[in-house]
Amino acid sequence: MEKLLEKCMDIYFNMVEKGCPRDLTRDVLRFIIDLGNELEKQEKPYRKTIIGYVCKGEDYSTRDEHGRFTGSVPHGSGGASGGSSSSSDGGQASSNYAKPIEMLDFSDMSDSENITAEKIIEDLSRTKIGRDTLNTLNNLPVPIKFTYGEYTTGVRGEEKGGRIIIYLNNCKNTLWASRSVIHECTHYKYGIGQSQWAECVCIAQELKHSRNRNNLTYSELRTIVTAVKDVYPEFNWRKGGIINGRRKSR
Repeated sequence: MEKLLEKCMDIYFNMVEKGCPRDLTRDVLRFIIDLGNELEKQEKPYRKTIIGYVCKGEDYSTRDEHGRFTGSVPHGSGGASGGSSSSSDGGQASSNYAKPIEMLDFSDMSDSENITAEKIIEDLSRTKIGRDTLNTLNNLPVPIKFTYGEYTTGVRGEEKGGRIIIYLNNCKNTLWASRSVIHECTHYKYGIGQSQWAECVCIAQELKHSRNRNNLTYSELRTIVTAVKDVYPEFNWRKGGIINGRRKSR
């Protein structure tokens, strides 16, 4: 069933990409969610797929306690090691955020800046996606670097091998800085990048935090796919991208 779930998700996003009728793609998505729910009832491990990233807002870590990719974890593991968060959608995080704030490097910033590490931590702590990101910070190899050195292409951040830089000149306010942290941490946590699919995953996580929801609508998903294909024409949908830290050849 795990392989069937992954295959169905590939079919679903291929249908969205090709502009198939909404009623048809919606029926496929409903089937995928039902299949995912059935897997959960059986409490079986299953590989991380877009069903968890985008459709249901769940957060099963694909790294072990040593930071290595595992590909799958037992149901109910609750995210990255090194911290904890409330299991309810509206609950408050129970993590101690002393370490996460140490993982935000504002050493180049002045005390008068409007966007601060404390404000980002506060914003992230208000949603489930944000709290999961705070837990992910514990596993980063080095602190996230924040800078006002403008990135000419308008990119808000970048991640390479766990080294993340956030360009605050391209972040309008604290929320956009938090969204950038979520985006780049998603690249790191799941070992994904250099494909349109990976960008869709990361932007979906941003949007769920911004709208304080654990799932997105069909219309929102389709808008993300359309926007990503327009902004990242140099990437293929999946071919040549990185998934679970490995280059995908097809």
